[in-house]
Amino acid sequence: RVRVNSMNTQKGPLKNTRVRKALQAAFDYEGMVQVYKGYAEIPNSPVPKGFTAAHEASLPPFKRDMALAKRLLAEAGYQGKPLTLSFIYTETEPQARLAGLLMQQSLQELGITLNLEGKPFATLAAQIATLESGPDIQATLTMTPRSADPGELLRTLYLGANAGKSFNYSWYASADVDRLLAEADRTFDDAKRMGLYREVARKLIDDAPSIWAAYPKLIEVVGDE
Repeated sequence: RVRVNSMNTQKGPLKNTRVRKALQAAFDYEGMVQVYKGYAEIPNSPVPKGFTAAHEASLPPFKRDMALAKRLLAEAGYQGKPLTLSFIYTETEPQARLAGLLMQQSLQELGITLNLEGKPFATLAAQIATLESGPDIQATLTMTPRSADPGELLRTLYLGANAGKSFNYSWYASADVDRLLAEADRTFDDAKRMGLYREVARKLIDDAPSIWAAYPKLIEVVGDE
């Protein structure tokens, strides 16, 4: 599983990759683990660890780096400029609200105002589906893969044809990612296909359409019977 905070890549300040990377660098990943009461890990990839062959364990974990965040904002032309962003979340999901509060606190150090708003999921999804009304950032997704193949998760979240639909809420579209995913679909050799998915993950890290906030652990409680 992976907690995904999607950033709108097609409008406003977050069209700039440097601004998105600045928000990634400012995110409090250790604080997010505490949101899950310790039942989570800091991610190092868009691909959850459970996809062992596609998950690239050698990638460094994401970390909070405010100096990097400030440098990226300056490179993007936002040094000393006021910046206000919107963040909406599913009102029934406490982890999403807390993720927003963590971001709000961190971004204050960068002079960025983050306005939080919780909404019912149906209302939120309808707002996201239109680019003009879509928020800058949304937190609705703790993605649990529906298939044993990581391609299903990656296509759902990042395929260009799925931009603005469930669940590509970052409106992300990349010809390179689409090509790699299509090639993986045509590849029957498991090792080669997993290698293509690792390449997709590295491209996503470069493009920064999301903040991959945590790898939550799935806790199941069963009775004696």
